[in-house]
Amino acid sequence: MTTQPITPSERASLRALAAAAHARELGRELARLDSAFGAWRAGRVTPHELAERIGKFHEGVARELAGIYARLDPTATVARAIALGFLATAEVPPALVAKLGPAVDLYRVVPRADAETDADADADASAAG
Repeated sequence: MTTQPITPSERASLRALAAAAHARELGRELARLDSAFGAWRAGRVTPHELAERIGKFHEGVARELAGIYARLDPTATVARAIALGFLATAEVPPALVAKLGPAVDLYRVVPRADAETDADADADASAAG
């Protein structure tokens, strides 16, 4: 993802940053799922509907995120996380920001695969009420 060499200490930083980004992205999705639990507790969603949403979460976004963070190199996941707003550039060492810049720019212009998921989740939350 970068043409400049990554030092061993930068590689360690990238792994820590990737773990933080994964936790934040997963946390966002869990918060969305939590709203379905609230709807169930309020009686707006049946236990079966809630179970279906849990299954969709597990088989869908949770599995997708696990795959992204396990499969991609940390240079890619950190660049992606910066572009999507899960990491601020201020959290990333300046030398890494410079090395990852082109990759961050790429992730900013590539359409987000989760854009539809965002819209669906927002619609689900509105319907749940």
